[in-house]
Amino acid sequence: MNRRRRVVFSVRRRWLARLFAAAAFAFLAACSPSGREVPVQSLPDGLEPLRAAFNSDAAKMRLLLLLDPT
Repeated sequence: MNRRRRVVFSVRRRWLARLFAAAAFAFLAACSPSGREVPVQSLPDGLEPLRAAFNSDAAKMRLLLLLDPT
């Protein structure tokens, strides 16, 4: 009976490893760049143009990146 438990555990471990590998592959494939360039803008006029553009794309996924040179 002990040998059978080891075999079942080994089979489960292999399936879990395969499932994890497939999930990792799917995650990494979804995160890959789409090949198109995303425009980068500076905002010398304040934040109102940014707020308007951000609110106009409410149905899309948005990423806001604030960079500081210092």
